[in-house]
Amino acid sequence: MDVTMSQESKSEYLEKMRWRYARRIGKTGKSDLIDEFCAVCGYERKYAIKLLGGRRRPPGASRRKVGRKAIYDPIMALQLKEIWMLAEQPCGKRLKPLLAMWLRSYEKRRGGLEPQVRSKLLQISPAQMNRVLAPYRAEHPKRAVLPPRNNALKEATPIHRRAAHGRPRRRCGVKTETR
Repeated sequence: MDVTMSQESKSEYLEKMRWRYARRIGKTGKSDLIDEFCAVCGYERKYAIKLLGGRRRPPGASRRKVGRKAIYDPIMALQLKEIWMLAEQPCGKRLKPLLAMWLRSYEKRRGGLEPQVRSKLLQISPAQMNRVLAPYRAEHPKRAVLPPRNNALKEATPIHRRAAHGRPRRRCGVKTETR
Protein backbone atom coordinates (compact mmCIF):
# COMPACT_ATOMS: atom_id res chain seq x y z
CA MET A 1 0.00 0.00 0.00
CA ASP A 2 1.70 3.15 -1.22
CA VAL A 3 0.01 6.16 0.33
CA THR A 4 1.58 9.54 -0.43
CA MET A 5 1.42 12.38 2.04
CA SER A 6 1.42 16.07 1.23
CA GLN A 7 4.53 18.04 2.11
CA GLU A 8 2.60 19.94 4.77
CA SER A 9 1.44 16.71 6.41
CA LYS A 10 4.98 15.32 6.35
CA SER A 11 6.37 18.41 8.04
CA GLU A 12 3.70 18.29 10.77
CA TYR A 13 4.37 14.59 11.30
CA LEU A 14 8.12 15.28 11.36
CA GLU A 15 7.73 17.80 14.21
CA LYS A 16 5.76 15.27 16.28
CA MET A 17 8.29 12.54 15.56
CA ARG A 18 11.25 14.80 16.41
CA TRP A 19 9.70 15.44 19.80
CA ARG A 20 9.15 11.68 20.37
CA TYR A 21 12.61 10.80 19.03
CA ALA A 22 14.37 13.27 21.34
CA ARG A 23 12.64 11.83 24.43
CA ARG A 24 13.09 8.17 23.48
CA ILE A 25 15.90 6.41 25.32
CA GLY A 26 17.61 3.30 24.02
CA LYS A 27 18.68 2.03 20.66
CA THR A 28 15.72 -0.28 20.07
CA GLY A 29 13.14 2.39 20.90
CA LYS A 30 14.72 4.90 18.52
CA SER A 31 15.09 2.21 15.86
CA ASP A 32 11.37 1.41 16.08
CA LEU A 33 10.53 5.12 15.72
CA ILE A 34 12.77 5.40 12.65
CA ASP A 35 11.12 2.34 11.11
CA GLU A 36 7.67 3.82 11.72
CA PHE A 37 8.70 7.21 10.29
CA CYS A 38 10.19 5.59 7.16
CA ALA A 39 7.08 3.48 6.60
CA VAL A 40 4.71 6.44 6.94
CA CYS A 41 6.67 9.07 4.97
CA GLY A 42 8.51 6.85 2.49
CA TYR A 43 11.98 8.23 3.33
CA GLU A 44 15.21 6.24 3.33
CA ARG A 45 16.50 5.26 6.75
CA LYS A 46 19.66 7.44 6.76
CA TYR A 47 17.72 10.49 5.58
CA ALA A 48 15.11 9.89 8.28
CA ILE A 49 17.82 9.71 10.96
CA LYS A 50 19.21 13.06 9.81
CA LEU A 51 15.75 14.64 9.78
CA LEU A 52 14.79 13.31 13.21
CA GLY A 53 18.13 14.26 14.73
CA GLY A 54 17.72 17.85 13.52
CA ARG A 55 20.91 17.77 11.44
CA ARG A 56 18.97 18.30 8.25
CA ARG A 57 16.31 20.84 7.32
CA PRO A 58 12.95 19.42 6.34
CA PRO A 59 12.20 19.57 2.61
CA GLY A 60 10.77 22.91 1.55
CA ALA A 61 12.18 24.77 4.58
CA SER A 62 13.84 28.06 3.72
CA ARG A 63 17.53 28.52 4.17
CA ARG A 64 18.96 30.86 6.75
CA LYS A 65 20.59 33.90 5.22
CA VAL A 66 24.30 33.89 6.00
CA GLY A 67 26.83 36.67 6.02
CA ARG A 68 26.82 40.23 7.24
CA LYS A 69 23.70 42.32 7.21
CA ALA A 70 23.42 44.80 4.39
CA ILE A 71 24.67 48.26 5.32
CA TYR A 72 23.38 50.00 2.22
CA ASP A 73 19.60 49.89 1.86
CA PRO A 74 17.74 49.99 -1.49
CA ILE A 75 16.83 53.68 -1.05
CA MET A 76 20.50 54.62 -0.82
CA ALA A 77 21.31 52.37 -3.78
CA LEU A 78 18.67 54.08 -5.94
CA GLN A 79 19.99 57.54 -5.07
CA LEU A 80 23.53 56.39 -5.79
CA LYS A 81 22.29 55.02 -9.12
CA GLU A 82 20.67 58.36 -10.03
CA ILE A 83 23.88 60.25 -9.27
CA TRP A 84 25.89 57.62 -11.16
CA MET A 85 23.62 57.98 -14.21
CA LEU A 86 23.79 61.80 -14.09
CA ALA A 87 27.60 61.61 -13.85
CA GLU A 88 27.64 59.48 -17.05
CA GLN A 89 28.32 56.14 -15.34
CA PRO A 90 31.90 56.46 -14.09
CA CYS A 91 33.54 53.60 -12.22
CA GLY A 92 33.64 53.69 -8.42
CA LYS A 93 37.19 55.08 -8.30
CA ARG A 94 36.17 58.09 -10.38
CA LEU A 95 32.76 58.54 -8.77
CA LYS A 96 34.04 58.65 -5.17
CA PRO A 97 35.87 62.03 -5.47
CA LEU A 98 32.97 63.48 -7.48
CA LEU A 99 30.26 62.36 -5.09
CA ALA A 100 30.51 65.33 -2.71
CA MET A 101 30.13 67.80 -5.60
CA TRP A 102 27.29 65.83 -7.19
CA LEU A 103 25.46 65.51 -3.86
CA ARG A 104 25.21 69.28 -3.48
CA SER A 105 23.65 69.78 -6.90
CA TYR A 106 21.53 66.64 -6.52
CA GLU A 107 20.07 67.97 -3.26
CA LYS A 108 19.36 71.38 -4.84
CA ARG A 109 17.47 69.85 -7.75
CA ARG A 110 15.76 66.86 -6.09
CA GLY A 111 15.37 68.01 -2.51
CA GLY A 112 17.39 67.24 0.58
CA LEU A 113 18.50 63.77 1.52
CA GLU A 114 18.00 62.17 4.90
CA PRO A 115 21.09 62.69 7.06
CA GLN A 116 21.71 58.94 7.42
CA VAL A 117 21.54 58.35 3.66
CA ARG A 118 23.80 61.33 2.98
CA SER A 119 26.43 60.15 5.46
CA LYS A 120 26.32 56.61 4.01
CA LEU A 121 26.78 57.99 0.50
CA LEU A 122 29.80 59.98 1.60
CA GLN A 123 31.35 57.05 3.51
CA ILE A 124 30.91 54.35 0.87
CA SER A 125 34.14 53.03 -0.63
CA PRO A 126 34.76 52.89 -4.39
CA ALA A 127 34.75 49.07 -4.38
CA GLN A 128 31.44 48.99 -2.51
CA MET A 129 30.01 51.50 -5.01
CA ASN A 130 30.90 49.09 -7.80
CA ARG A 131 29.20 46.21 -5.93
CA VAL A 132 26.04 48.25 -5.26
CA LEU A 133 25.91 49.50 -8.86
CA ALA A 134 26.68 46.10 -10.46
CA PRO A 135 23.03 45.19 -11.19
CA TYR A 136 22.44 48.61 -12.75
CA ARG A 137 25.56 48.34 -14.92
CA ALA A 138 24.01 45.30 -16.59
CA GLU A 139 20.78 47.23 -17.22
CA HIS A 140 22.54 50.34 -18.57
CA PRO A 141 25.68 49.41 -20.50
CA LYS A 142 27.95 52.29 -21.37
CA ARG A 143 27.36 53.76 -24.76
CA ALA A 144 29.87 53.05 -27.53
CA VAL A 145 30.74 56.70 -28.25
CA LEU A 146 32.76 58.18 -25.42
CA PRO A 147 32.61 61.87 -24.56
CA PRO A 148 35.74 63.98 -24.94
CA ARG A 149 38.30 63.48 -22.19
CA ASN A 150 38.19 65.77 -19.21
CA ASN A 151 41.83 66.18 -18.17
CA ALA A 152 40.94 68.23 -15.09
CA LEU A 153 38.82 65.35 -13.83
CA LYS A 154 41.54 62.80 -14.60
CA GLU A 155 44.13 64.84 -12.70
CA ALA A 156 41.82 65.20 -9.69
CA THR A 157 41.32 61.43 -9.47
CA PRO A 158 44.34 59.59 -8.06
CA ILE A 159 44.75 56.44 -10.20
CA HIS A 160 48.04 54.75 -11.07
CA ARG A 161 48.20 54.62 -14.84
CA ARG A 162 51.19 52.34 -15.30
CA ALA A 163 52.66 49.63 -13.18
CA ALA A 164 56.30 49.93 -12.15
CA HIS A 165 57.21 46.80 -14.13
CA GLY A 166 55.80 48.28 -17.38
CA ARG A 167 53.18 45.59 -18.05
CA PRO A 168 49.51 46.39 -18.75
CA ARG A 169 47.59 47.25 -15.61
CA ARG A 170 43.90 46.98 -14.74
CA ARG A 171 42.42 50.38 -14.06
CA CYS A 172 38.82 50.78 -12.93
CA GLY A 173 37.98 47.29 -14.16
CA VAL A 174 39.30 47.94 -17.70
CA LYS A 175 42.59 46.57 -19.02
CA THR A 176 44.77 49.38 -20.32
CA GLU A 177 47.80 49.26 -22.58
CA THR A 178 51.17 50.63 -21.55
CA ARG A 179 52.66 53.33 -23.70
